[in-house]
Amino acid sequence: MNVLKYLLVMLSVFTASIFLSDQTANSNEQVICKVVKVTRLGMPDQEWIVQNSRRTFLVTVTEKKIFVETISRDFEDDQQIFSIVNRNIFGIYSLRRTNIDIRSFVISNDLDEGTFVIQNQSVANVWDLKC
Repeated sequence: MNVLKYLLVMLSVFTASIFLSDQTANSNEQVICKVVKVTRLGMPDQEWIVQNSRRTFLVTVTEKKIFVETISRDFEDDQQIFSIVNRNIFGIYSLRRTNIDIRSFVISNDLDEGTFVIQNQSVANVWDLKC
């Protein structure tokens, strides 16, 4: 009798884990983020800062990726895909490497604020975002 009870409990746990993983895998969250502050270290350029202060991003968070799409009228449409490297109580952390720089996108768990950083050997650009 104990074996049957054990098997029923294990079947329930297995079924619940399949249901929950399916729900997590299919839940994409999407927000629009506006720039609240732009910082450029290494190559100060006030015109660039003013122009980039008008950026707006459409951010989609999936289980393993963050998609960041520029949706501003002053900029070409652009989509960047970041791989999530960590999730904790402070937020969701993601990275993207290119041939010339490293990019990071961090967003709070509530998806209400974030930071987008592009860094290479001579410059770092930082966009503080409100979503």
